[in-house]
Amino acid sequence: MREIKFRAWDKNKKVMTFVGELAWLVGGLHFMDAGACQGFIDKDAELMQFTGLKDKNGKEIYEGDLIKLDSFMPPVMQICFIEGAFCIADRNGHYTADMHYVHHAGINQSEVIGNIYENKDLV
Repeated sequence: MREIKFRAWDKNKKVMTFVGELAWLVGGLHFMDAGACQGFIDKDAELMQFTGLKDKNGKEIYEGDLIKLDSFMPPVMQICFIEGAFCIADRNGHYTADMHYVHHAGINQSEVIGNIYENKDLV
């Protein structure tokens, strides 16, 4: 069974926060922490899901992460959710390969080096 977790980029505070829970409240989907509403998804925050995978250092891989792949050119790719699957994509968001295939086939040893919000210079 795959663990389902989320994190959110808080657009107002400009920080990444891990989402304790999601709740449908008046006005739409909110992200919560310790029972307190932290903001609206889409309006105040960008929601990203855990892929269920970890990089070579044991760091969890989420949508929006930038990973280094020594076996790809360019070696820095982003994690996207495209047509029902977690994928690696180029800097323009174009599909390159299914992330689970790349990870489990042993083609590379991926490493999370940042994310698209805090490390735009890497994209």
